[in-house]
Amino acid sequence: MQIITGVFDHTKTGTGHDVTLSLHHVPGDIDLAITVTPLGFRSVSIAYERAGSEIDCSFSVPAQSILKITERNRTSGYACIYDLDAMRARKLYSRAIALDIRRTVPSAVPAPGKLFTLGYVVKGADERIQQLVQAHCLIADIRLKPDSRLAQWNRKALQSALGVQYAWLEECGNVNYRTPGNIQLLNGQAGANIIADYLRTGYDVCILCKCASPITCHRRAVSDLLRTQVPALEVINL
Repeated sequence: MQIITGVFDHTKTGTGHDVTLSLHHVPGDIDLAITVTPLGFRSVSIAYERAGSEIDCSFSVPAQSILKITERNRTSGYACIYDLDAMRARKLYSRAIALDIRRTVPSAVPAPGKLFTLGYVVKGADERIQQLVQAHCLIADIRLKPDSRLAQWNRKALQSALGVQYAWLEECGNVNYRTPGNIQLLNGQAGANIIADYLRTGYDVCILCKCASPITCHRRAVSDLLRTQVPALEVINL
């Protein structure tokens, strides 16, 4: 099955993201559908230019929206959806298909972002989260179950308060969170891959859990994974 290669890049702006999409070697029986759905509004189709097997387009995505890129093969009916939000640029496969959008390496590689870690039971955690968000830091909730007796730290409350700068990364959750000292991440490598991608492009990320101590909390295990992926990563325990 033929591989589609190209560039899918997005840059955070004050109001959302600027997106550039450039695909190469696109077979003639492939249709591409690009839609943007702003929060509370209907989906809008994005037009693109095609010259033979080449497809190019550039557009802006509002902060409170979801971008979907659907690739359909008119012969086989396979589809692949690319779903973009502020925390994840991830591939969601409805079926197995050989589609590979590879990132290019910029001529000037940006300095990696900083990794902050925070347990929300520490004094002043609310203020620290707000300061991070105002500085355009992404908040990665790494609890296995993002519930809390403190209502403001429940997943729905955080999503409402932080918007697209919040994401729950269940993959980095500690399966043995009820057993102190016995840390086992659900799928730590997969979760670390998502965070590392943003750190490499210059985003600051704060991994959030409940525990006060960064030494005994599973935040340390996630930080150690990220140190192996992002050279010279600066880790700041708040």
